[in-house]
Amino acid sequence: MGRIGLLFEGDRTGAHEAARLLRMLDTIAEELDSVLMMVHTASEKHQIILQVNELLSNPVFESGMDQAVRAMAERVHLPGLLLVFRDAVDSDVLHYRSYVRGRLEYESSERPWKDLDAAIASWGGELIAREDRRLREVIGSHRSVEALLITGASQARPLGKILVWSDADGFSAFSIDLIRVLASTLSQRLMDYNRERIHLSQFFSNRVIDELLQDPNYAARYLSPRDEEVGILFADINGFTRICEQVLESPARIGRFVDRWSDGVVDLLWEHGGVFDKMVGDCVIGLFGPPFFRTSRVERAESAVRAALAIQAFTRKISDELPEVERIREVLGTEGLGVAIGINLAPSYCGLFGPNQMYTAFSTGMNQTARLQALGSFREVLVMDSVRKALEHSRDESLRQLRYGPLTETPVKNVSQPLRHYRLLPS
Repeated sequence: MGRIGLLFEGDRTGAHEAARLLRMLDTIAEELDSVLMMVHTASEKHQIILQVNELLSNPVFESGMDQAVRAMAERVHLPGLLLVFRDAVDSDVLHYRSYVRGRLEYESSERPWKDLDAAIASWGGELIAREDRRLREVIGSHRSVEALLITGASQARPLGKILVWSDADGFSAFSIDLIRVLASTLSQRLMDYNRERIHLSQFFSNRVIDELLQDPNYAARYLSPRDEEVGILFADINGFTRICEQVLESPARIGRFVDRWSDGVVDLLWEHGGVFDKMVGDCVIGLFGPPFFRTSRVERAESAVRAALAIQAFTRKISDELPEVERIREVLGTEGLGVAIGINLAPSYCGLFGPNQMYTAFSTGMNQTARLQALGSFREVLVMDSVRKALEHSRDESLRQLRYGPLTETPVKNVSQPLRHYRLLPS
């Protein structure tokens, strides 16, 4: 780091005094060397911490994690590192990323680790419990392993766990300090990442969220408000008020009933490429086209109709499974539980809106679809004229062969032109 010297006049200082001065100089040099080394180490650690923090701030969590581990491995001895963490939406699901000398070796979605997958299938979230040692067994108990929990202050359960393993050289105190800093920083980044995924999961499927989060600028690029023609679906349970008052009666039973039905309906929207806009009472609203708008108007109409047919089939299925089905038949005078669905294809202004940044759409087409759905009777699907015309160009033979009732023009309140629509006939 440098040199230190002492100049004195030899003819005035004897050999004994010179030796004493040299010993003093050595002592001063050793003390100064220790101080300078501490300053140097602290400076290097600070630089690494700043670099890791900057890399982990990458909006694409996986990319930031990979870059941060690589940067650490370039500065400290880091033969292996494993991160296991909970899914943001389904906390019983675990994800992982494993590194060897800073390079990604395994990850849960595309580069699976067979032994770790087997352990997760067997023990699930128990693997990241504070005292659990089974992850060490997966890595190999013959290696030296340091385990660090990643926890959130408001979390009853850990977010995940970091394990690092070494060869015969072990870890220096410097390395251990940096690993702890990484764990602390990663804990906050995971909480931010989870909040982001949880927010997006209100509207989009996991597949769509994964794609969105691969783009650091996804909010501006895909979710900012824009004018597009979208498929619109409104689905509402037939006779819901009477079912609530005369069959379910208690608020708890009503809530459980709506939860079961709406969860299945939203899954079907996502399965058919739709976005869950919102739920108004017992009415589920879906959009087709967002957030990427890569499909044509014909494909959006196709997806909306396929989703509607799937929702009808799902509702009939759970109707037969409900313990209250006989009472529903008696009260409504129908075969059981039913749903009325309205489908439209209309220009809309779609994006994130409001203080809570909810993904939704605004247009006269949304209002028209709500009115159309309200016209539907037991287990009916009504489609606007725009939807039928789009389906005439479908490449799907089964959709081109759908049968319709006659064109109907229905004046509705607060809509200037009558709704031009058709009723889908049973196949």
